[in-house]
Amino acid sequence: MFNPVEFEPAIEGCRTVFHASHPVLFGASKDQLENLPAVVVEAVRTIAASCIRSGSVQRLIYIGSVTAMSLLKKDGTGYRSTVLDESVWTLDPPISCSIESLLAYTKSKTLAEKEVLKYNEMEDCGLEVVSLNCAMVAGETILSDVSRLLIAPILGGEAFSGLKLLQDLLGMVPLVHIDDACEALIFSAEQRSMKGRFLCSAADIPIREISAYFQENYPKFEIAEEFLGEPPESRARCDNSRLIKMGFRYKYDLKEILDDSVRCAMRLHLL
Repeated sequence: MFNPVEFEPAIEGCRTVFHASHPVLFGASKDQLENLPAVVVEAVRTIAASCIRSGSVQRLIYIGSVTAMSLLKKDGTGYRSTVLDESVWTLDPPISCSIESLLAYTKSKTLAEKEVLKYNEMEDCGLEVVSLNCAMVAGETILSDVSRLLIAPILGGEAFSGLKLLQDLLGMVPLVHIDDACEALIFSAEQRSMKGRFLCSAADIPIREISAYFQENYPKFEIAEEFLGEPPESRARCDNSRLIKMGFRYKYDLKEILDDSVRCAMRLHLL
């Protein structure tokens, strides 16, 4: 993302391009975090311009995030709605998080998505842009590591700060299984015509209920009382109907997502 012009040779001749790269700068300086939004917005412009110049790319699929869909009011006094859907955009959230890089990620992800969707409004550019706003991706992995956010009630520490930030932004924690997230990307590429913003979330749940599920079904793991505390003041829900109306179907429900995530963490010796 810091030298996006290098992707141009790879883009030439493609019909569909997936924009998946987005930096999370752990341990970065304050200046680096402040400059991140400008860097990623310029990268999005460069990638989109390369797609248009190629003459072959018909669709650019941007992998967005639910962090760009915060329901928080601008003054932080509560939520604007109890329904999270494609009409919701993150305002500059007046909240704090011990992991500053996650706040920088939220801001830059929001601005980058707004920028890339502008290409749908340009006449004769010949490019359809799909933004697939993925919930927190969980489940299995073929990698040697896995996100610790969902199992944060068991692990505690910094991972819980990230999980709490997500709930503070959205009023709950949206989830999607990794297999469903991948299938949604393939689905988006295979449609004859598709553009715009789509929420990709199979389920939503407060941290308190995640913790209670782990406590009941995996009693060998100790769950701190603080994770079993009060739910958010306003319990929001995801409206994932837009993608479903296009014909997409989720294969994994909430229980399967939670269980697969724990099994994966145990296999990788994180638990």
